[in-house]
Amino acid sequence: MLAYMFVKNAESFALATPQVPFRCVLLVDCFVTRQTMRAICEGITDAGCRYAMTWGRNSEDWHDTFDLVVCEYAGAGEVPPNKHMITTWHDGESLGDVIVFAKRVATTSSQGVELANLIVIDLGEVERGALVKSLYEQA
Repeated sequence: MLAYMFVKNAESFALATPQVPFRCVLLVDCFVTRQTMRAICEGITDAGCRYAMTWGRNSEDWHDTFDLVVCEYAGAGEVPPNKHMITTWHDGESLGDVIVFAKRVATTSSQGVELANLIVIDLGEVERGALVKSLYEQA
């Protein structure tokens, strides 16, 4: 199942309770402070994301922030199973390629759990819901 969420103001990001566990594609087309980046990554992780893919502006920084958030849950031990997450960044790839990856490759968690639910979170000025849905159907 595909869900699309457009967020024009990253500072006001709030994720409604999704079907868990889920996978997420984070599309970033705007400047986001480090503090807001961290808060968004924490919110997505806490909501039950188990596979996060980042694309767009500073995608590698977003990826690293997800990894940092997950590692902090471990403390001195192992990451709790309900917080473990696979993360990838897709710098230099087309949006279509990322959607294909999300639909066809990023389908299970690191623990082998099927991730049937995909949420595409789009941070920026331009709403791309119709484009994302079309790319997903074509993938």
